[in-house]
Amino acid sequence: CGVEQICEGDPYRPQSAPGTAGPLRGRKRDVFEGGHRVPGIISYPDMLKGNKEIWELAVTHDFLPTVMDILGVNRSAEQQSWAMDGKSLLPILDGEKWVDTAEGMREVGFGYAKSNRDMSGWGYRMGKWKYVWNSHGCTAAECEHPLLYNLQSDIGERLNLAGKRPGIRIKMRQKLLDWIAS
Repeated sequence: CGVEQICEGDPYRPQSAPGTAGPLRGRKRDVFEGGHRVPGIISYPDMLKGNKEIWELAVTHDFLPTVMDILGVNRSAEQQSWAMDGKSLLPILDGEKWVDTAEGMREVGFGYAKSNRDMSGWGYRMGKWKYVWNSHGCTAAECEHPLLYNLQSDIGERLNLAGKRPGIRIKMRQKLLDWIAS
């Protein structure tokens, strides 16, 4: 299906809609990569000299901490206990790597919840690993169970490793639940 055509749905992209996500699975407003993976362009001449490509995971909730970092703004004492999902992008723009955990991987939860937070369309990223729970963008039988993908080797999210890597699946499920609770 081409960029300017109506693409017919299938179990991995059930809606018929214009455009294509190329090799990526899913459509807009979905936890699969075809629903949200986009390039970002940042212009900050005082810090960034010349052009460079950075492949670290960044999400929109990183914008607020980044702007606060640029402006030198800190949260007040009464706000310190409040959850802030994002992280400043300044270290990444300066050439560092994300270090969220002892493993040194970026971790982030994301999702498209219904108003009752029934876990429909939720996911969690931990470095190269991605955990998907009940994506509304997939009607295939496999999507009735938790999904686990290695995005480093499977950007199209076609090879579900949940059964082969139960330790990672269980760990990521708990991290997702902890993130939602926060």
